Amino acid sequence: LDTATCAQYADLATSLLNGAGIAARTRNTTLTGTAYESHALVEYYDPFDDKWSATGPTFGLFFFDESTGVGQSVEEISALVNSGRFSDIHFEFLTPQANLYTSSYYLDPSILFANPVPVGKTVAESRSVPNPPEAFMNKLDLQSTAGTAGVFLFRFQSTSDSVTIDDNGTAITLTPLNGTLWSKAVDLDKGWTITDGGSSVQLFQTKRFIF
Repeated sequence: LDTATCAQYADLATSLLNGAGIAARTRNTTLTGTAYESHALVEYYDPFDDKWSATGPTFGLFFFDESTGVGQSVEEISALVNSGRFSDIHFEFLTPQANLYTSSYYLDPSILFANPVPVGKTVAESRSVPNPPEAFMNKLDLQSTAGTAGVFLFRFQSTSDSVTIDDNGTAITLTPLNGTLWSKAVDLDKGWTITDGGSSVQLFQTKRFIF
């Protein structure tokens, strides 16, 4: 494989941990309820503290509070994210690249913890987004922002809506995904325009809180 997905990283790490006698499981989280703005990571069981703690092999992150010697679970991180307590999320980088992977990603990975998926389910199977993703985004004026380069998400009025974009000669059609009203994030170049469906969408851009 030339590239690997976060799910592949998580499944491999889970398998290696289980093979070493450490109980581990793959967890899924999502920002918008789509399988695109989502993440797969690993929880391992700490028998000394009798709890599950998270680690993210894709970004080389280990969620652990050195001052207490206790890790943080997916649900605990999600609660902190949704209450705006980002400074209470404790983590360490596991690779020499440190924050290279997190800071170069198209969004702040911490906000992907907004909506944890129940253990054993995929994002598509869960279809539950109790925590609104708008809290982690800036709503933009579509007319004045059109043509500005950046990574954007579109929110539709109906699951049957669509929008077509001309990105410097490349036609891109976006639709709501996975039963939500959200498109996948799209990286648009300077000069892009909407050619169809502009009246049915709102434009958003994610915020950065940690990375």
